[in-house]
Amino acid sequence: MMRAKETRPTVADRLADGFGLLGGIAILFLAGLVFCDVVGRTFGVPIFGARDIMVMTLAVIAASGFASGATQGVHIAIDALQHVLPPWLRRGQLLLADLISLTILAILSWRSFVGGTEASDFGERTMLLSLPHAPFYFALSLGLGLYALVVVFDIVKQFKPGNDDAE
Repeated sequence: MMRAKETRPTVADRLADGFGLLGGIAILFLAGLVFCDVVGRTFGVPIFGARDIMVMTLAVIAASGFASGATQGVHIAIDALQHVLPPWLRRGQLLLADLISLTILAILSWRSFVGGTEASDFGERTMLLSLPHAPFYFALSLGLGLYALVVVFDIVKQFKPGNDDAE
């Protein structure tokens, strides 16, 4: 079920879309890096540390896509029961799903933040290039937290008069 975007605060939309743009740029960078590395390997000159860069870039891509996907309504939703349930039950089902999502996202964001602080404390780094892990944990925490914020706005929207998302 796709929800209307126009009732969310523009600040949340802009943050999510800006973070999504960052992910798009990271995808282009990753594609270019993979291409150059493959060509380099063909000629016996691979890019030193390419795997380290690829793994960390994938973390940025994953983190940046969550909230942006939610604001655009592109996440997968299974609505097999939507046509047989009465409107009040559909609203309850939607609210329950949002509350479960919010709980899971909050826990994941929190644990990613804790992972980032622990990675920083222990000095965790990649093998070849010694890139620190902490900033990528924090990016993941930020992306999940932003997605949780979008879900909060969805929950608030359900209680506004005239809301017809579940009907």
